[in-house]
Amino acid sequence: MYNKLSWTNPNGATPITVNIYRGTAPLDRANLSGALVSLVAGETTWTDNTALRGTTYYYVFETISATDRTVSPNYQIVTVPRRGAGPNTLKAGDYNYGYFGSIASASFININALRTAVNMLSGTVQNISPKWHKFARNGKVIYVPELLPVTGVSWTQLYNAGLVFGSNDNGPYNAGSNVNQNVQVTIGADTYRVRLMRGYNDDYNVFPPTTNVAEPVETFTCEWDDFMYPLSVWVPAVQRMANQASLTLTAQGYGASISNYGVLMQEKCTNAASATPLVRGSGITATRDGLTRRMITGNTLTSTVNPVWWPVLELVEPAAV
Repeated sequence: MYNKLSWTNPNGATPITVNIYRGTAPLDRANLSGALVSLVAGETTWTDNTALRGTTYYYVFETISATDRTVSPNYQIVTVPRRGAGPNTLKAGDYNYGYFGSIASASFININALRTAVNMLSGTVQNISPKWHKFARNGKVIYVPELLPVTGVSWTQLYNAGLVFGSNDNGPYNAGSNVNQNVQVTIGADTYRVRLMRGYNDDYNVFPPTTNVAEPVETFTCEWDDFMYPLSVWVPAVQRMANQASLTLTAQGYGASISNYGVLMQEKCTNAASATPLVRGSGITATRDGLTRRMITGNTLTSTVNPVWWPVLELVEPAAV
């Protein structure tokens, strides 16, 4: 592991020395000794390659010129892997299924900026600046907006824009055309794939056999369950993580009812008899057994309900070396 330190040098061309000190407890700034490094060439970055994973360090910078000496405060840094914007320490679970915390749109991306970046300007924005929740699932880092983002966009439109599967191919099934599904967006120093969630199973070959208008009771796990259930005030029987938020229908932007909404998932129903979408989950009830509707598209790839584009962002991480 390493900690990469950076700073601003306001001294212009004035020759200075920067001494960097480190401890595992706050340093006595009046009695510094044993600098990790002394920098004399005007550097504004330095990498501490001896930092140990999971260790909290305190760094102090001592700046010396021909006439002055300045000592910085203690800067606390926890050495953890950085995996995308926002918090990088898991609050719950592990990298198979875990939760990091949330990040505001102002520090990440808002829905209008995302629409522009991926050239998907169709539909109606319902919530411009939702909070994003950062999850780990199957080793991947995924960001999920907590509020209803955009309505009135069809599965076909999303597929043709490359925004369904998040894969560098045409996907397992298409909308009558072959479109690469690897649309990405850069936010700050990081790159993310923009895609839909899975709504029934992680296996593309497993589909719900019939329309199910009640909250499913099934052994399969899927992204919708794992990302959306922990954000709701309700706790369905199949929920795998304790609640990390307590959002009601109104708080999520649906108003009092979700009966006219269906959130588009990656799946496309292959049952020839299913010309209309299969809807999984009819609503949240006081008996804590339901959640907002997600929709598995039918052969027509259209819907009698208002389709919802609920994008997630999947962090693109550098290949291991």
